[in-house]
Amino acid sequence: MSFNSAIRSGSKPIRMLTKYWKALNPQEVFSTVFHNPILRVAGSLLSPLLWYKTRVQKLRNRSVTVQDVNDVKILENVYHRWRQTDKIHTIRDEKYLTWRFKSHPEIVYQFLAAYVGQEVRGYFVISVTEFMGMKRGTIVDYLVVNDDPDIFEPLLNYALHVFKANSCALIDAWVFTQRWAQQAIEDYGFLSSRNILLRRWLSKTYLVARPVDESNFPHNLASFDWYITPSDSDAY
Repeated sequence: MSFNSAIRSGSKPIRMLTKYWKALNPQEVFSTVFHNPILRVAGSLLSPLLWYKTRVQKLRNRSVTVQDVNDVKILENVYHRWRQTDKIHTIRDEKYLTWRFKSHPEIVYQFLAAYVGQEVRGYFVISVTEFMGMKRGTIVDYLVVNDDPDIFEPLLNYALHVFKANSCALIDAWVFTQRWAQQAIEDYGFLSSRNILLRRWLSKTYLVARPVDESNFPHNLASFDWYITPSDSDAY
């Protein structure tokens, strides 16, 4: 449903989603996205100069071990440790995680788990899909206990290496209201959809919601603390 259709049906805008993008292969991105030959040539010339933004940084926190896992119960374990929160969020129990990721009929998802010793502290769900004729890597879902950026960063670093190994030209993620996560991915060279270089080319995306019973719901939806990731959208 489009934004205008949702508003006409009674939903209310909560806030605009901030998306983040990182080009691992800017030359391929320029040649795929732009049809103007001048812009394509400019992209080829600029690619070496964008090395600082496109490189995968060295891991800073080596006390955290990241592993590929197959068991969604490991992800559920992280959720139960994280869920002591007032944020409005999707219940990430085994049933939901199996339905949303393991049993998806079209997309293959990869699960990454972060450990400190033997204790799991966070997870990423990532995917590699075709996008405009190139490979795109997406951070589809993430949770870290206590919203700890020192756990998030090793997961992000590992995910970027996976995307690079899969020849992804472009990476995208949402981090919504989690400012600590925004800072982490900005440190890794991601550009915000609010960036002046991107906002001309990207359409705006809003979170909208509607109370089931508006007559008995006097609250301002935008004032609530939301936890939203791409997994809450059927587009990923």
